[in-house]
Amino acid sequence: MKNTIFAIFKIKLYRVHISVALLSVLLVLLTGCSNEVKDSNVLLKKAVTLASKDGKWKEALKYAAQAVNADPQNANALVMYALTLEHDNQKNKAKKELRKAIKISPMNFMAQFSLGRFLFAEKDYEGAYEYLTNAYKIQPKNIDALVLYAQCSAKLRTQNTDKLYLKLEQTEYFKNKPEIYNELGSYYAETNKLSQAAQYLTKAYKLSPSNPTIVANLGVFCDKYLKKPKKARFFYRKFISLTNDNSAFNNRRKQIIARIKVISKA
Repeated sequence: MKNTIFAIFKIKLYRVHISVALLSVLLVLLTGCSNEVKDSNVLLKKAVTLASKDGKWKEALKYAAQAVNADPQNANALVMYALTLEHDNQKNKAKKELRKAIKISPMNFMAQFSLGRFLFAEKDYEGAYEYLTNAYKIQPKNIDALVLYAQCSAKLRTQNTDKLYLKLEQTEYFKNKPEIYNELGSYYAETNKLSQAAQYLTKAYKLSPSNPTIVANLGVFCDKYLKKPKKARFFYRKFISLTNDNSAFNNRRKQIIARIKVISKA
């Protein structure tokens, strides 16, 4: 096994349909001075409705494209077009549309956040960081932006990572949730801050002692970072017991069984 926490429990992010709902709210606030803007927003609203309420992304793509054609300067239309392109598996084109939207309207939260999300999913963390930083600055109370910004910061090991996770800890949604403490503990372990890592991984375990990933992470932490094989074996064996009937953990369980054999000889 690699000398890292190999089984990070990722915080579940909201999906794209929530982003579409946010666009619906934006539409209510839009006012236009020209018929082109008005016509574009009418088409945009149709696209949003089809996607968010009916799940008809193919049809939504058609109306979103028409909205952009009606007014190429409509940043929200460009964002919606990008989201529909994403659902049509045209991600490169979607990114181009988002870049256009950002150039037109740098303060457009959905454009900044969506492009950051796309790049993060592609593991282009340095590219994603810029846009997620912008999205967070525009809407610092948006939970999606804060989650993804924190995760991207952790990937790059930036100095503000722990502060971002601690901000998440203070939100109502993540208050006393083990996921936050697991992520913080994993981050501190990977940056060799072992005292803080132990504190937060233990806190995650106390909140969720039967979570296989948290249990496995503690095993790896005791094994690879603290060099305490006896404690590591305890958590490894508990992980095996928790996951014996769960095929989703088969590969990880094989790794851990092999590792137990190694450290039992030490």
